[in-house]
Amino acid sequence: MPLVPAKCTSCDAPLQVNSEQGLAVCQHCNNEFIVERAIQYFNVTNHNEFNAEHMHVHLAYEVKNPDFEIHAGRLLSYSGQDARVVIPDTVTVIAEFAFHNYVGITSVIMPDTVQTIEANAFRDCKNLRHVTFSNTLKRIDAFAFTCCEALESIELPDSVTFIGEAAFLGCKAITSFPIPAGVKKLMRRTFLNCVKLKSIVLPDEMTIIEDNLFGNCDALEHVQFPAALYTIREHAFSGCISLTGILLPDSTAILEPNAFAKCTTLAVVAMPPDTQFDKTTFYSTPYCDSTDFQRRYQRLMHDERKANGQCVYCGGYVAKGPFGAKCMASGCGQKQPR
Repeated sequence: MPLVPAKCTSCDAPLQVNSEQGLAVCQHCNNEFIVERAIQYFNVTNHNEFNAEHMHVHLAYEVKNPDFEIHAGRLLSYSGQDARVVIPDTVTVIAEFAFHNYVGITSVIMPDTVQTIEANAFRDCKNLRHVTFSNTLKRIDAFAFTCCEALESIELPDSVTFIGEAAFLGCKAITSFPIPAGVKKLMRRTFLNCVKLKSIVLPDEMTIIEDNLFGNCDALEHVQFPAALYTIREHAFSGCISLTGILLPDSTAILEPNAFAKCTTLAVVAMPPDTQFDKTTFYSTPYCDSTDFQRRYQRLMHDERKANGQCVYCGGYVAKGPFGAKCMASGCGQKQPR
């Protein structure tokens, strides 16, 4: 006997049933239904096309669950009381603010259908400790897990290609964060105030480390910098008090103001000879007192003042005469090098 289309009278899911049966169980919601009524319900309510030859139903549906508000594959909100949340496999997008400030949840399991976690989706879930991510996840948008203070570890699939601004800001329990192979850039403040993060390996393709990316990561001891690194922005590592030494690649050209300010144990800095930095780049670090820093800084000031037509020794006004240039500043008067 060929199967015929029907519709579950409990959850509206499309079914294929044996019309000779009296009772059957819905494979989607596990509720028992009367086959004849399910067939009638389909005939009355279904307006979608289906292939009569193969009896393939093309009706899009979502299993009804009172704990989840889902529309067209987007999980809009959760109202359940379970600490362990298993997201339905009809979900492809976890919408912005879907779980915002939901302090009752401790773990989340995502099906492999989820591809996007939108902005602020899990923000301020203070007791969320563990998340099992979808193996097809592509995007984690801005502030998605901001201030999830109990979140202990993150294991993202390599399918992820985008992590938004401040996505994990204030996740105070994270100790490690393997960056997926698909991520080539990290946005500003992504790990700001992740105070237990101990080490990080950055993607080799990354050219810019954005501002405040690792600001106030108190426990950060080791950073493997990208091979293609060009610029480190302001406050990128400011306040990383456990960082004792850094090795920058030959491509590093610019260290912006306060990039490593208040790294109070940073004593060893290995960087290319032509790397540009500001007097505040290493503010309040032991490296500031080193001979290497003083030598490099004096040379940078010399080159900068010369390029601006200033005295290379004091930065004062320089007058040019028939016998060369001379500083006119009181107390200096130095002849300028050619």
